[in-house]
Amino acid sequence: MKLEETSSQREQNMQAALDLQNDQLQANSKLIDIALAQVEVAKEYQTSVQKRLNGLKARLRALEGVRAGLEARLANASGNL
Repeated sequence: MKLEETSSQREQNMQAALDLQNDQLQANSKLIDIALAQVEVAKEYQTSVQKRLNGLKARLRALEGVRAGLEARLANASGNL
């Protein structure tokens, strides 16, 4: 009788250990899903920032062109004095 109880207890302990491992695997899987979602959000943010940066660079080039034109007009006006 004692041997059967010990064997049954061992099986219960093994099942409990397997259940715990399964719960841990499921929790890790959820953490991986969260991390992957965070990576996607970060990629989208990076793309948004890159587009904004490209727009600002284009505006800077345009302003540099305006500045060069104004400097040329100023030099021309100064030469006409």
